[in-house]
Amino acid sequence: MLGFNREPNKFNDVCNNEKVNNICRKIWYYLIKTDVLQAYMGTPFGIDMNHFDTLLPYLSEESKNGEYKTELGSESYPGNNCAGVSNTLPMSNSNVSNLEMERVVIDSFKLHSTLSPLREVLKMVLDMTKGTSVNTLTEGITKVENVCKEQYEVILSQSKGSFDRVWRVQLFLYFKSFLLSIYLHLFLYYERLTEVELSFYFLALCHDKILTDILPFFSEILTGELSQFGFIMNPILQITIHKCIQFVLLTATRVSYQRYSMGRDEGHQRKLESVQYQQQFQAIEQFAENSIRTGELMIRMFDKLSSRYFYSWRLKNIMKKLFQHAADDELYKDVPQSVKDLNSLNFSTSQLRKLNELIKDINRKVDCIVNKKREDVPENVFIPASSGEIPLDPGSNEYIDQMWMLMMAMKDTNFQSKFIPEEQAILNTKLHFKQEDPDFQSTTTPGPTSPYLQLEGGWFDIFNVFPESSWE
Repeated sequence: MLGFNREPNKFNDVCNNEKVNNICRKIWYYLIKTDVLQAYMGTPFGIDMNHFDTLLPYLSEESKNGEYKTELGSESYPGNNCAGVSNTLPMSNSNVSNLEMERVVIDSFKLHSTLSPLREVLKMVLDMTKGTSVNTLTEGITKVENVCKEQYEVILSQSKGSFDRVWRVQLFLYFKSFLLSIYLHLFLYYERLTEVELSFYFLALCHDKILTDILPFFSEILTGELSQFGFIMNPILQITIHKCIQFVLLTATRVSYQRYSMGRDEGHQRKLESVQYQQQFQAIEQFAENSIRTGELMIRMFDKLSSRYFYSWRLKNIMKKLFQHAADDELYKDVPQSVKDLNSLNFSTSQLRKLNELIKDINRKVDCIVNKKREDVPENVFIPASSGEIPLDPGSNEYIDQMWMLMMAMKDTNFQSKFIPEEQAILNTKLHFKQEDPDFQSTTTPGPTSPYLQLEGGWFDIFNVFPESSWE
């Protein structure tokens, strides 16, 4: 055991290096943060809050004053005048020479206290033995929302290039994507109880959270100031996009089934003579159409990331298929009786119109993100791209698909033997490259100058082919 869960100052006989002690504190609190964020994905907690006494990382007074000392004496020197002092050792516990950066890092660990409300809600959600009342759950959610509100106000007040802002945005998106899942489950809960007003409230709340809280940061991470911090931000970006698309898919399938069942009703044509029924049916048609279109646009955000991340590429292909099925009436011809009894989205015309307005607003925002539009800038104004942003067209889909299929084939022999002909065994296969020179032929392993790899017979079923264990 490394003992990161114990405060090093309590063991001065062995833990007498302040720099090592401080970096150990940082590692421990990063592990706590990771434990909470993994729990929000469904993994049980690995750290009990009663099983450690490690202090939060801090900057020593010597660090704040920029003081140094010599190896042989205790004489102090101002930090700015140390260049000419030989054999000097810093008295500070800073782990980097840039004290300003160290201060920002230390301050970021103070956000640990904001995780407490989230931890309490997660305990309720992850408890498989005892239930929890909706009132208790909503009280916990309110505390999480209050933390989000405070963090959001801080985020807006900070300069866009600050390191502290990056961590706050990351944590904010974790909180909001978790809350989106909770609100969605509350919608499903009240839908099953046929509580129309409450189910409508939580469904509309999910739309509103995506529109007002989540989407503004998508634009900033993909094409804005935060794109230069992609290594930190892209994992939570992908998770949050995934959750948003899942929500839109759930809504799209429900409203599409409602449209299908109303259209197949024997008295549908007769009922259309009623103005009230006609308006309701039109609202359902529009809601279904806008939901499908919004989902397809959201998938294009995965398209931007698929050249870098297998997670995005896989979900892009899966979600494309799912939305194609959601838009096809064949999906709704033979549904279980339990689905028919659910009577989902049995909302009034005014409620459906409200939901339709929300999904249309989401659609417009997503369209601005994927097509690099600015809602506040005329179309003829040129906006320069930041250096780290994800390119609008990262490469042909054909090339990206082949790249990931080749990597899968190299990692999994079952995929190779089933979907690639025997005479084209990986590493011994005949590879065909598209080159500008029509006479060019190659049988070598692909390199960076020959990106258009084609594997004959390399078709696959996105729901069945992916290896279960090789990507863990």
